[in-house]
Amino acid sequence: MRAELELSTSAINQKDSKGRTPLAWASARGDEQSVRTLLEFGADPNISCATGNSPLLRSVRARSPECIGLLLQHGANVRSKIRDKDGWTALLRAANSNSHSVLKLLLEHNADHRAITFRNETILHFVASKGDNKTLAILSEFALKDLDINAKDHKDQTAADVMALRSPQPSQIAASFRSLLESLIH
Repeated sequence: MRAELELSTSAINQKDSKGRTPLAWASARGDEQSVRTLLEFGADPNISCATGNSPLLRSVRARSPECIGLLLQHGANVRSKIRDKDGWTALLRAANSNSHSVLKLLLEHNADHRAITFRNETILHFVASKGDNKTLAILSEFALKDLDINAKDHKDQTAADVMALRSPQPSQIAASFRSLLESLIH
């Protein structure tokens, strides 16, 4: 690829029939070397495909902190309103999948932790539903004070309601979740 790009970069941001660029494909595979090469030759890290997936979102799905780091170093907009077809941001995807290193990296780069999906789900809804202790600890570490703990999703449930319905509900996770909510109040 490098040899081809040295000859010409005219197609570096060219989209396929579904709007995916070479960088989008490399990001989806978690292919660190290809992502690095494409970015070095000027690929745009903020081009989304027809379904709203940016290279950053694709790298989050691939659980590739290396690719995410490269994208952020080359200007990927972590605070953008770019969402996938379900309204998920990169940060919401990372929280929902308990991708600890990815979650931490995105928060360190000031990802919008107040984003909500098209179904009105917040980051708190996701951690209430599937979060593990490490994900809860990361959110607590970043002291995300301006989260609305009373926000209701499409089922008219708050994150606390979601936690109450979680089954099985490990007591340590429930306690960590309560601590997180309490820290957001004070």
